[in-house]
Amino acid sequence: FSCLFFFWMLNSLSSLMLWRWPWRAMVHSMCTDLQWACRSLPVSIPSAAQRRQVLTEVLGSPEVVAAMEREAQVTGHPLDHVRRKAVQYTEGMAACHNSALLRAFAFIFKRFTPLLYQFGIHCNEEELQRLRETARQGVALVYIPTHKSHMDYMVLLYLCLTNGLPVPHVIAGDNLNIAVVGPLLRRAGAVFIRRQFGDDPLYSAVFRSYVKALLRHGHALECFIEGQRSRTGKVLQPKTGFLKCITDMVLGDGLQEVWAVPVAMGYDRVLENATYAWELSGGAKVPERLQTVLGVATEYLRQSWQATLCYGRIDVGIAAPVSVPAFIHETRGQSELRIFQWTDWDPTALLGAQAAATKALITSNRAASPENRRAPALNPPLLTAGDAKRQTQTIVDLTQPCSPLGTPWSPRTQAAESKSNAFGDCAQREDAKQRHLLALQLGYHCLYECNQVAPVLPGALVATVLLTEHLRGIEHDELSRQVCHLQQEVAARGGHVVQDQRSVAQTINDVVVKVLGTPSRNHQLVKRHKNVLVLSLWTPPEQLELSMMRNQLIHRFVLESFVAVSMYAAEKTNFPARVQRSALQDAFHFLTLLLKYEFIYRPSQFCNPQAFNRTIDFMVERGILIQEGGLLTVNDIPTKTGSSHTSGSPGPSTYLFLCSLLWPFIESYWLAAICLRRLLGRKVIQLRTFVQQIQTIGERLFFESHLDLYDAISSSSLQNAVTLFLDWQVLETLEVMGEVRRGPTTARMVRLSKAYDSEVALDCFTEKILQFRKQVRAYRSRRYRQRRSSEMSFGYRIARTLSLSDIPEGI
Repeated sequence: FSCLFFFWMLNSLSSLMLWRWPWRAMVHSMCTDLQWACRSLPVSIPSAAQRRQVLTEVLGSPEVVAAMEREAQVTGHPLDHVRRKAVQYTEGMAACHNSALLRAFAFIFKRFTPLLYQFGIHCNEEELQRLRETARQGVALVYIPTHKSHMDYMVLLYLCLTNGLPVPHVIAGDNLNIAVVGPLLRRAGAVFIRRQFGDDPLYSAVFRSYVKALLRHGHALECFIEGQRSRTGKVLQPKTGFLKCITDMVLGDGLQEVWAVPVAMGYDRVLENATYAWELSGGAKVPERLQTVLGVATEYLRQSWQATLCYGRIDVGIAAPVSVPAFIHETRGQSELRIFQWTDWDPTALLGAQAAATKALITSNRAASPENRRAPALNPPLLTAGDAKRQTQTIVDLTQPCSPLGTPWSPRTQAAESKSNAFGDCAQREDAKQRHLLALQLGYHCLYECNQVAPVLPGALVATVLLTEHLRGIEHDELSRQVCHLQQEVAARGGHVVQDQRSVAQTINDVVVKVLGTPSRNHQLVKRHKNVLVLSLWTPPEQLELSMMRNQLIHRFVLESFVAVSMYAAEKTNFPARVQRSALQDAFHFLTLLLKYEFIYRPSQFCNPQAFNRTIDFMVERGILIQEGGLLTVNDIPTKTGSSHTSGSPGPSTYLFLCSLLWPFIESYWLAAICLRRLLGRKVIQLRTFVQQIQTIGERLFFESHLDLYDAISSSSLQNAVTLFLDWQVLETLEVMGEVRRGPTTARMVRLSKAYDSEVALDCFTEKILQFRKQVRAYRSRRYRQRRSSEMSFGYRIARTLSLSDIPEGI
């Protein structure tokens, strides 16, 4: 109120003095916003008495008491000493909401966020109203947002404050509990916990009891179940620790009023994009410190105040709340599907299924290579209203991604099983396994729903067109045409394309000029030559940043991309190719398993033939593929279009577009596979060091023109590839004890398993991935064709050549 009085006096004096009108308008606007924050803003937070009651219940819960008794018995410390330790744990993680601080935050956020995101923060009113109606029922809400930036919790907190929703307790890592910032975040609702609980059962018991007490009292919670910010723009795989607390409470305590609320955060451009590009290219993560936070905030505000920085807009999608008890009841009754194993697929199946191409299906000017298919990019066929309606009805269920819940147990699942096997009888182990699986299914379901409601922003559309275009440059009018068509394609697949009062042309121009064309930390994502936007001249960090934006919409096309890349594998050897549907299905399922750590799939359709059949039927109906009997081929039949191009086919252009979305990930896994040869002889190397070596080799291959896509060297994809190889038992892990300055530690080492410790075994394994890899431009050169024996032997020759002294071998 003192601040309100101060600004009121300032506004009154401004009316008496000869101030310029802009300054007077700014002061008046600030006074209005401050009055709104102090008087009109509804703040729904727990009272101090409720907080004390929750903490008392935590310390008195049977789980915490039993953990204290066990620790006192094991360590020999007095029970009072252990209890003080439990109190310290509880006070260290508990949030302490402060109404005045939340009102100040709302005022500051409303005033300063438009300086960075000039096009505002947007959320669908119908989705907000649905959430308000659920909150009025008095249930405990658990927000499950995607995590792309440190802005996520501030944006969601602001939406809760301005829409009368319960302010959540936010589960946050203790790395954010730094000087000055930590206490402010705690009073805004942050619950600081360790990144790893380790072997501390008391800390784990306190955390679980605290979460259960909050839910029992009907307080709102918020947790980023991905465990970290996504550096790639995609949704990460879920962690199950927090969700297991919820499922255990529903199953054990019978709590029936818990609702999970999936929330998708969308940004035209993320504040940390430059930092993410540095980390993806192998740089070390900069730890959170007060001086770092102040320095970055000052730089952003300085550039935004000078109107030299624009990050576009923020859009929030809110899915329908999910009743956790109802979800558990439905999920426990489902039967598991027969899972296609990656070893079932023979890479020669696509080659043996080919037949002679029908000349009527091939145009006279068809190129002799699958990449050389040229047609108006993303050019749709002319459709009648009835055709469009039927396609829209078909597409809604077509591209529903499926979840890797039926896949072989992941390393996280295996670790959970090994812990449960250490104690308890068979029934207890089976119950723990089922509860872990339920938590995993709930996590995948929530993240899948986040993908379904994730808004597709203009920045993602423009970046996707720029990265998937095969020319050296593109004019602005052609860019607008392709973006408009991509909008239609996304909308046809059930995606929500962001639209505002501006025209499409004006929106694209703003994105190109302000969002992508403005340098941010020396990154300029749009480069011009006269009236042409120049492509393929980005620096490696700029290409990584564009790929982050492209990955925001890739989930809409992922199943179709699997089919397209499978067709491409056949066309690499026999062009043009006609492929048996059964062979294409096996390749489709292999890719689904290969990239299961990259995408969030729909739980009920993982490796389900129905998902493949619906995808094929859709692509045939859309004109991308042609089916004759049991054979499939890419559609090259000329089609009249409504654009300036009077002939062409939607098949090749859309086919290459779908392949382009998936090629960077295929390239990453191929790169990791050829680098396995460095571990022959069962050499042992630290996991992190091995990923760094793969990146070093990948960078050399890229700058020597043996790799076309720099984003294939992303540390995130390479880490996922190594994790998959561990899951498939190509690699195995060892735990090695060591000493550092902070004391003893355990390092995670990897080596080849016995079954793959030979060149022949690695050849067979790498060939499965190699079939889908994009042909490098050098492969099509005359000089290269004269000296190459095969694509695989060339890759292995590269791996052997790069075994240099400056790249240390395993130990």
